[in-house]
Amino acid sequence: MATANLADIEHHLLSEGYTMYLDGYSTYFFNDVYYRAARQFEISGDMNFVLGLAYELESWMDVDEALAEAVDAKKFSSKRIKPNWIKLLMDGTVESGTGFIDPLYRDGHQGIPNRTEEELPDITRKANAKRRRRTSRGFA
Repeated sequence: MATANLADIEHHLLSEGYTMYLDGYSTYFFNDVYYRAARQFEISGDMNFVLGLAYELESWMDVDEALAEAVDAKKFSSKRIKPNWIKLLMDGTVESGTGFIDPLYRDGHQGIPNRTEEELPDITRKANAKRRRRTSRGFA
């Protein structure tokens, strides 16, 4: 299903002139299924666009474990598959209708922040340190 989904997305994107799909649904799979499907799609010779993938860190996840998994996803890196990003969900929503914003949305909705302002730089430093260590060992 994931490979067929990628083919449909690629067809649509290329028809509109796009050659890269950033954050291509990778955040909805907390395992390797989507990454493996992308590799199969690429190896088949049918992938004609670049797929940028962001590993999602939700508030319920252990940051260190999730960052280790995000780094491990780099094993799927290739010419057309770029798992180079992480995504921090800020307010427990995955859509904008209840997102955290100041002032409130016009309809009165507002999310609850998942992390403090102090935690965000710490997570960023950890992510950058893991990326640098992996890159220094030749896994750019």
